[in-house]
Amino acid sequence: MNGDTMTFTARLLDVGIRKVYSLNRQICVVKLPAVFSALAEILAREHEEAIFAAMVTFKSLIDACIDQCLIKQGIDQIVVNEDGGTRSSGPTIIGKICLTIERLLGYQYNAVWDMAFQVVSAMFDKLGIATSTFRYFLVNTFLLSVERNSESLEDMQKLTNEDMPYRKQLHDCVGSALGAMGPENLLSASLSIFTKSILGMVGAIRHKSRQLGQEGRIFSSRGTEALVYSLWSLLPAFCNYPIDTANSFKGLQKTLCSTLRDDPDTR
Repeated sequence: MNGDTMTFTARLLDVGIRKVYSLNRQICVVKLPAVFSALAEILAREHEEAIFAAMVTFKSLIDACIDQCLIKQGIDQIVVNEDGGTRSSGPTIIGKICLTIERLLGYQYNAVWDMAFQVVSAMFDKLGIATSTFRYFLVNTFLLSVERNSESLEDMQKLTNEDMPYRKQLHDCVGSALGAMGPENLLSASLSIFTKSILGMVGAIRHKSRQLGQEGRIFSSRGTEALVYSLWSLLPAFCNYPIDTANSFKGLQKTLCSTLRDDPDTR
């Protein structure tokens, strides 16, 4: 964890991975999730030169190695899942990368959020209009990161200047999101996002809460259950002139009715 060693490693990854990509794309892309995780680890360390080198390498590899083929694979998998098809054996390469980059908004990175915002911006720019299809990246990064103990860009906008000294970089990042998705995709509400993305989290978190309760971890169980309420509290925002009511309300109806009937805390 020596600062000079980490700086050298980050710079070597930049030059080396781009070289491997030019010689053998397939060997390169399967290793990208591990490379991005290593860079995220360097970014979390307290060595200024190494942090800067990791940020530069992040942006360089996003630009050079994340290609349209990787993006298309991710989109195709999302479409298959939404159509009720059989899920692949695990997340796609681009899905793993998006998850790593989303985690840069976690509290453990708050001292280097100015660097993290630049990486997130580069990812928005690379995904372009496909960002609106990568709903897990959009919902977690822009709207919600509660399950992973990190801030969303929306939450960061509400922080005081004392708590958010990197407001310019934050605004640049939001601008990249807006430019990538277009104002129509960013500002329009979609019930399907709530139903397919957020309700999925509700089920998983509620199951975890029950497990904690059965283990006698009452405090943790209650804290986890509070996340369920936070997720449900997002619903009104999605109900302000949603663009897909006719097609998507039916998918929400059953869960909504059962929650109204059986869950007084959320009712």
